[in-house]
Amino acid sequence: MRTLVYTAEINDRFGAGTVSSRIGLSSPALLYNADTALYRDIAKEHAAQPIHCVLVDVKSVPDP
Repeated sequence: MRTLVYTAEINDRFGAGTVSSRIGLSSPALLYNADTALYRDIAKEHAAQPIHCVLVDVKSVPDP
C-alpha cells in the first residue's frame, strides 16, 4: 500500500519534512504551503504509481 504523507512547510517541530506522533511513530513527509497544488501533485504521483492513502498533517501552531 502506497501512502503519501504531507506536512506544512512551516511545521518544523520534529524537523522539516517529518510527521511525528505522540506515541513516537514518525514518517518522512512532503512539504506543502499556500502555493502547493495538492490535487495536481497527488494526481501526478498516482499516474506514476498508484496511491492508496494520502495523509495531510495540518498546521497546528496558531497564527500570531
